[in-house]
Amino acid sequence: MFNIGNCYFCGDGVEKDLSKAIDCWTEAAKKGSADAMYNMANLYFTGNGVEKSLEKTIELWKKASENGHPDAMYNLANAYFEGKGVVRDLNEAERLWRESAKQGNKEALLTLDQLLKEKKKVMSFEAERLRKEVEEGNPESMFLLGIGIYK
Repeated sequence: MFNIGNCYFCGDGVEKDLSKAIDCWTEAAKKGSADAMYNMANLYFTGNGVEKSLEKTIELWKKASENGHPDAMYNLANAYFEGKGVVRDLNEAERLWRESAKQGNKEALLTLDQLLKEKKKVMSFEAERLRKEVEEGNPESMFLLGIGIYK
């Protein structure tokens, strides 16, 4: 059903018909097709052929992610990072970007690389702040620096 939906969506071998594509993808999604879930999520996100719905978008990206779809994971991670349609959760965003990158999503890999560079800058800044506080005799900073939380 998913492939038939693609044919209707693109007009490949049949007359282009978004309504039929949606019907096919909806049926395929019900049967567990992560690709169909992802396509439907994107339609709900843009409002192309369906009523725009961030709630349905997130629901379908979650289901597609649970079924191993790397692009759905990437989009869902972005939603968690931005707090769009979900409660902002940077740890969940990072987890999803990592999983998506492991499955070959290059955008997720680049995003993760930027995130880790930012984290490294923050950690470096925090370590320098702690070193200054240690020099001033702050015992809590001595403890944190001593146990190696910041290096």
